[in-house]
Amino acid sequence: LSYLRLTANSIGDPGLKQLASNLKFLPTLEWLDLSENCIGDCSAMHLADVLPMLLNLRSLDLSKNLISDDGCEAITRELSQLNKITSLMLSDNQISSMGLDHAANHVWKTRSLRFMNISLNHLPQGGILGLRRAANSHGSL
Repeated sequence: LSYLRLTANSIGDPGLKQLASNLKFLPTLEWLDLSENCIGDCSAMHLADVLPMLLNLRSLDLSKNLISDDGCEAITRELSQLNKITSLMLSDNQISSMGLDHAANHVWKTRSLRFMNISLNHLPQGGILGLRRAANSHGSL
């Protein structure tokens, strides 16, 4: 299995905990779409725990969920270990400047990342500066 799309299933925290424990059995997974699933920080942390096992993952879509700063940090921290990840979508969540600062600290380590969508979050204009600095040092984001 290389593509798994579970959009708009209201998986929530309990469902994602179960799903995350089974994702490790999908080492060939390249695209994972979990958008619109009521996923919060607890779920994001469970998902983050399994991300290092998904060595072929190229795209992760967590848009339109309930992820805030802690979940954003957990996801971006673990994604920094993946060499093939090119796309991360975190639009329409509850991420603030603090979460974006944490993400920026990890994103610059992810050399393969080419696209990151963080639109429709709780980000003031000044909150983007940390990510901009990371993008400038990254050279390709």
